[in-house]
Amino acid sequence: MVHPTYAGCWLTEPIGNLVGLPVDQFNFMSSQFLGIFFGLFFHLKLQPPDTSPTLRHIYCLVVGLTTVWFCNGWETWHLVLQSSVCYVMMNTFPPQIMHMCVLIFSLGYLVAMCLYRYLLPEDMQFLDITFPCTVSVQKLSSLAFSITDSHRYKLDNNCLTDSQKKRVISKPPNLLHFFSYMFYFQGILAGPFTFYNDYIDFIDGRHITSRLETKDDDKKPLVDPKSISPLRVVFYKCVMLGVWVYLYLHVSSVLVPTSNNADADFIQRHTVFYRLGYMYVSMLCHRSKYFLTWTLADIVYNASGYGFNGLDGNGNAKWDMVTNIRVEKIETATSFKTFIDNWNIQTTRWLRYVCYERAPFLRTHLTYILSAVWHGVYPGFYCTFLSAIWFTLAGRKIRRNIRPHFQESAGMRALYEVLTWVGTQLPMAYIVLPFTYLNVAPFITFYNSVYWFFHVLVAVILLIPFDRKQARHPQDTTKTSTPQTEMTSSPGRLSNGNSQRNSTQDTS
Repeated sequence: MVHPTYAGCWLTEPIGNLVGLPVDQFNFMSSQFLGIFFGLFFHLKLQPPDTSPTLRHIYCLVVGLTTVWFCNGWETWHLVLQSSVCYVMMNTFPPQIMHMCVLIFSLGYLVAMCLYRYLLPEDMQFLDITFPCTVSVQKLSSLAFSITDSHRYKLDNNCLTDSQKKRVISKPPNLLHFFSYMFYFQGILAGPFTFYNDYIDFIDGRHITSRLETKDDDKKPLVDPKSISPLRVVFYKCVMLGVWVYLYLHVSSVLVPTSNNADADFIQRHTVFYRLGYMYVSMLCHRSKYFLTWTLADIVYNASGYGFNGLDGNGNAKWDMVTNIRVEKIETATSFKTFIDNWNIQTTRWLRYVCYERAPFLRTHLTYILSAVWHGVYPGFYCTFLSAIWFTLAGRKIRRNIRPHFQESAGMRALYEVLTWVGTQLPMAYIVLPFTYLNVAPFITFYNSVYWFFHVLVAVILLIPFDRKQARHPQDTTKTSTPQTEMTSSPGRLSNGNSQRNSTQDTS
C-alpha cells in the first residue's frame, strides 16, 4: 500500500486495487494511456495551419499541467519553482555563465529532492515529483546552453559543432512557449526529453515538412505532408507494448525475479556459472520494464503527430525521432557503445550536448558522473556508472588491439562477433544489476558471490600494455571508433533505477 503522504489523486485507489497496482503506479499508467487519446485528439483536431500555434501551445500546457497534478498533486509546485527560477536566470544572467548556473541550479534542486526521498522510510518511496524533475533538468539545461551558444556563435562562428549550431536559440522564449515546452503532456511524466527547437517545429507545423525531400525547382515536398499519418505505427507499438507488459508482469516478476541474484539461499544452492547465466536472463527480462515505459511514452508522442523522422529507403514514414530504445540493437549489441547508443537514446543526446562535446578533459568520466548525479543519490546508481567508466575504456582497448587479429577470414570475424556479444551482454547485465537493488548490501552480496569477476577482468585488460602498431593488422581497413563517437549515456536512464529514474536508469 502506498503511504498516505502520496500527494496524487486517491480517488482511483479502488480501481488500482482491482488491477493489482498501487495508486501511484495506477495513476502513472492511466495518465500515460489517457495521453494517447489526448494525443490523437490533438493530431486529428488541432492540426496546423487550421489551428494556431498559440492554441496548440495552450492545449499541450493545460493537459500537461493537469496530468502532473493528477499524479503528483501539490508537489507540482516543485516543477514550477525550478522552471521559474531558471527562466529568470536565462533572462538576467550574463550569457557567459548563465548556462552553467541553470545546469547547476536545476541539477542541485533535483539532487536535493532525491536526497530527501532517499532519507524517507521505504514505504514512503513511491512515484513522486522527482521523476518529472529529471526530465525538466534536461529541458532547462539544454535550452540554456542553446541560448549561450547563440552568443558564442556571434563572437566566433567556428566555435560550435554542427549539432550545437543546429540548436542555437537567439533569445529566451516568451512565457507561453517556455512553460508549454516545460509541461507539454507528451513527455511530462516519463519523457523522453526533446530539444526546444524540435518542439517548436512540431507546434508550428514544420515538424513533418522540414523532414520531407523537396523538388529542386519549386522546393515543394515530393510527398504530401497530409498523407503522413502516425496511426499505423501507433497500432504497431501498442502491440509491442502488450509484449513488454506480459514479459514484465509475468516472466520478469514471477519466473525470473532479479531478487534471486542476491538471495543467500539461491546463492548457496547454485554454482557461479549457473548464477551468471541466471543474472543475464533475469536482467534481460527486467529490461522489459523500461521497454514498457518508453514504448508507451513513444506512443503518446506519435499519437499526437510528434516523432516523424523522414522517409526510409522504401519511402515509408519513420516515426523514431523521439524513440528511446531500439530493442533489436540492444539485444544483439557486440560492444558497450552499441548497447548504450540504443538505450535511453534521448538522454544520451542530452549528455552529449551539455557535457561530452564541451568537457575539456576526461570526457567519458565526466559524462558518466553527470549521468549518475542526474539519476539520483542511490548507491546502486553510482556503482553502475563508476563501473561503466572502466568497462567502456576496456571495451575500446579490446576493439583497438584485439579486433584486427580476427579480420583475416569470415569464420574469424563470425567468431569475434560471438565472443564480443557474450563479452558485452554479460558484463552489461553485471554492472547494471545494482540498479535493481539501489542500496548497497544486496549488490555487494552478489558481487562477492561471483568474486567480482568482471571487475577483476577489466582491471587486467586496462593494465595490459598492448602495442598498438603490432595490434592493428595491415589488412584491416575498418575504422575503429574514436573517442568522439564513444560517448555513452548511462546504462539505465542507463537510465533510471526506479521506473523512471530511470538511464541505463529507472528510467535505469
